[in-house]
Amino acid sequence: LDRLSPLVPAVADSWEMALTMQDLFPKQLRRVKVQVHDDEEEVEVDPDHGPLLLQGDGTTKYFYRDFGGSRVNVSNYGQNTPWLKLSKTEREVMIITCAKRNRAIRATTAARGPPGIIFACLFPGGKIPIM
Repeated sequence: LDRLSPLVPAVADSWEMALTMQDLFPKQLRRVKVQVHDDEEEVEVDPDHGPLLLQGDGTTKYFYRDFGGSRVNVSNYGQNTPWLKLSKTEREVMIITCAKRNRAIRATTAARGPPGIIFACLFPGGKIPIM
């Protein structure tokens, strides 16, 4: 167990920034701080639609449960319970997941640049030729 201890995060570290009821059930658009590894990530949470997912071009869109790419067949569709019907735990998981994705998107954009640069070079004017 001693040789694994550096790999296992302390329980206290993962709960330093527990989400409050105001974070999970906001009355208006709210910025929520989430601990992601050693950094703090802010997520905007809409009271009616939930967390906002950052995109590589700097725009945002609402985060949905099925963004995970875990759909294998038709029966996996329809798992997008509306934000207003999610439980406290489901909301917490969605906000934390969105924070991790936002952080990853920021890191990828910083390393590779914003999307669309290659697209613009391949298809001037943004028009994709129909084959």
